[in-house]
Amino acid sequence: MVVSAQGLMIALRGGQEPASFFRRKAIAYLTLKDQLEESAGNQLSDDFINGIIMATVAESRTSSPGVSNIHLKAYEAVIAARGGLRAILLASAAPMLLTSHFMPFIVNELPLGELVFRKEHFDQALEVLLFIVKGHNTVDPSKLVFSTTSIPKSQPKSLSLELTLDGNLYPPLLSRAFAQFIQRDLWEYPRYAKISSHFLALFIMVSTLWKLRGNDSQQQFFIDRVDHLFIKSSAQDPLGRYLLNLEGFGWVVVKAGFEVYETLVGNNVTLGNRVDMVVDAICGLKLLMVCSESVRRKMIAFLCGCLVDVREGPGTSTA
Repeated sequence: MVVSAQGLMIALRGGQEPASFFRRKAIAYLTLKDQLEESAGNQLSDDFINGIIMATVAESRTSSPGVSNIHLKAYEAVIAARGGLRAILLASAAPMLLTSHFMPFIVNELPLGELVFRKEHFDQALEVLLFIVKGHNTVDPSKLVFSTTSIPKSQPKSLSLELTLDGNLYPPLLSRAFAQFIQRDLWEYPRYAKISSHFLALFIMVSTLWKLRGNDSQQQFFIDRVDHLFIKSSAQDPLGRYLLNLEGFGWVVVKAGFEVYETLVGNNVTLGNRVDMVVDAICGLKLLMVCSESVRRKMIAFLCGCLVDVREGPGTSTA
């Protein structure tokens, strides 16, 4: 954690990496190496996994994308050896341990050569996004692989999501304090963590509303919690505009998602739904990683449209 924090400070300040940073990285990596050599893959601890996560975060801030990508592949190999992410998360009820698994996918940008969905594949990427956002995917994130097809479609489908049964949540989403975050084409993304954090927030909002669409009161509670936590977490400028950034908004939505599942009966139900939320969102983040910049922006615009449509009325529902 110290290495990751120092990496952030170096990235913000710019300039040369100090010798102390290299020493701390060396100690951390040697510790991970010793643990790896002393344990079988399926016996590696949560602390070891968290060490890889911190290494991924640190390298993403100070090195080229290829370096952090190596750590990401190691992380996924360990997760697979332990039985998959869902099994690991179900064994731990601590929210911090659940949310730490977002980090490798928030900070890590793949090299251009590893992208799968380019501009001409947007329709295919959108179909995959809808499949994941509805909770239909059963493949563990550590084993999830994406591909495209060159088979042309006979007729393009109009894809959307009807997130509420009556087409409305009151008050409407665009009247909420967080309204700017669900409007299309307002944002620039100077770093990958900006676009991935925005996507994470929108994905969880759309996915949660979809899964709760038969329960108006739970949907309302979720949106109310997003709004309340957003206001509590954000400072305001002299004109009253909220200053919370995209990364902060992402964590606000994660917390609101966890809170809505606390209202359901039974600890096992709460944990299971939280784990489903985390696993589905990480699968969504993996999809984002393998998309080109233009496809990423179109997917964000699509998710924004789903949320704005909640106010405007029912969209075109797909099965």
